[in-house]
Amino acid sequence: MGEDGIPRILDFGIAHVAGPEGDQLTRAGEVLGTVPYMSPELLEGGARQADPRSDVWSLGVVAYQLLSGRLPYPGTETATTLSALMQLRAQPPMRLGSVAPAARGDTETVVMKALALEVDRRYDSAAELAADIERILARQPVAARRPTLGYVLGLFVRRHKAVTAGAALAVTAMIGATLVSTHFALAEAEARAAAESRASELAAVNAFLERMLTSADPEQARGRSMTVREIVDEARSTLEVDSHMPAAVADALRWTLGNTYMKLGEFDAALTLLQQARTSARQRGDQALADQLLVGMAATMQQQGHYAEAEAALSDYLAQPFPVEAAAMRNRLAAEQTLGQVIALSGRSDEGLALLEPLFERAGDLLGIADMLTISIGNDLAATLRDANRIDDAVALAEEIWQRRRDALGADHPDTLLTLNLIGATLHSQGEFERALEVLQQAGEGRERVLGRDHIQTVASFQNIAVALVELKRPEEALSILEWVVPATVGHYAPDHTRALRIQNIQAYALEDAGRLDEAEVIFRRIVTTQEQAVGPGHPENFAHVNNLAMLLIKRNRADEARELFEQLLPAMAAAIGEQHPLYLIYQSNYGHGLNALGEHRLARDVLTAAHDGLVSVAGAEHARTVTARERLDVSRAALGETHAMAPTP
Repeated sequence: MGEDGIPRILDFGIAHVAGPEGDQLTRAGEVLGTVPYMSPELLEGGARQADPRSDVWSLGVVAYQLLSGRLPYPGTETATTLSALMQLRAQPPMRLGSVAPAARGDTETVVMKALALEVDRRYDSAAELAADIERILARQPVAARRPTLGYVLGLFVRRHKAVTAGAALAVTAMIGATLVSTHFALAEAEARAAAESRASELAAVNAFLERMLTSADPEQARGRSMTVREIVDEARSTLEVDSHMPAAVADALRWTLGNTYMKLGEFDAALTLLQQARTSARQRGDQALADQLLVGMAATMQQQGHYAEAEAALSDYLAQPFPVEAAAMRNRLAAEQTLGQVIALSGRSDEGLALLEPLFERAGDLLGIADMLTISIGNDLAATLRDANRIDDAVALAEEIWQRRRDALGADHPDTLLTLNLIGATLHSQGEFERALEVLQQAGEGRERVLGRDHIQTVASFQNIAVALVELKRPEEALSILEWVVPATVGHYAPDHTRALRIQNIQAYALEDAGRLDEAEVIFRRIVTTQEQAVGPGHPENFAHVNNLAMLLIKRNRADEARELFEQLLPAMAAAIGEQHPLYLIYQSNYGHGLNALGEHRLARDVLTAAHDGLVSVAGAEHARTVTARERLDVSRAALGETHAMAPTP
């Protein structure tokens, strides 16, 4: 009842008896209600599964709208059930404080908890929500802020039991009244027709999903256990021959299947489905969905190593003005994140940093620092900081991101393990090989446990473990891992893909350290040739491969061949990354090592002095690479009669 005496009807869904007995006003699977205020489980047609936490969601929508003047998911007021459900699943709403600054703090925390997509993360009842609202009014800690406040919550309830119960009773009474009134509001013919249309769309999705899951039934599969890939393949085949499915439903399913293929590492299949869905969405005039699919396509191209294509795909979209609508804003931020990744991975780490650093800050302002997209951007920023040799910054940020993901998602969530793997790889870049190995093994074991050994992320973790073992001079252990990691990696990518070449490079390096030099040289030469054919000579992606081949040739007493390679490699590196980049300095030290092997000690001394001094500046006097350069310089000086060994630089 408003101040003007006019009653208002709040329409969340349809009332039904919550107990096991009694008539229901709706049938299970039937979707009736006003879409913006319906919880995800009600949108899915789960009337039987709905419980008081569905009402908590609806109250959260009302609270968000009252405080900000807008819905948490703008556009759902005119959306179909299916499109609304897709919007809810695609991304969380903007943090309340970003659109209503006065609500920042506990108010935002309470409202966003009520709006949690996962049922288990919401308040269990309107009474619990009411209790936290009372705490805000009394300026006391809220239960939603941290789990450790449970004891404080208990004390509060015991001290103010009557107040809390009274507030809960009031809210519960309001819910009961609104749910009953909803039935009469939905008697309107227009509302019922719209609801039935949405229900028919949902029925099409449910029927498809039922067929998809039934394919894994032992009776249908004739007793054969089916893999996830086989189930998804079967679903894709079914989708392509179903001519009666509404186009909007087919596009949504292609989007879902495309994302699944990408997570399975099946990038070609993923890209095909996303392209089909985008073409259809554009034909239907659904530009919002088309834009989301475009970003998914670019992310898939990035995973394939097709960086130029991904950058080109995003160019027109990113040239448009920054949107203000929540879903479009999130998609735009995701597009900029993908572009930053693409630029950094293509060897332009400084340019990638120039995009990702302000993007991380902007996402935090718009979405909140705890938002999953903000955290994902932070993870990519940490990886780019590592590539740009800002190792200390990279470690600090990666550890912060890991803590956020662990707290929000759990230690075994794939995203948490992704960041843990990044920490290990960054520690490796820092020269802390023992510590890196420990972290990488933890990440690898977690991924194998959660994702299985054949998953591309598990394979990536064990690749990093093998690298650390090689650095620690444990090549036989590395080779035992590489026996299955190499074919697993190569099978996921094209022959010239960066990751396929990198894992073969690691294998050759381990073979070299194990004394199997003939095998190692064959692999090194194949890698260099493949990479030059793909990107041209002198490309940054080939620097490491040429260096490794040259070092093997030195070991095989063919330092003259190695010298020719280094004298082509170093000028190309200087032009691409500069002479003070750590990688340039390491390879310069390797060149000096080759000159020593040839007896060119005076030139070797000059080269190694420059390499050593540079490494002291960027890595420190006691870094393993600096120590190696110093030892090589001592060899040159001793050969020249400069008998005093070089003391470590303080």
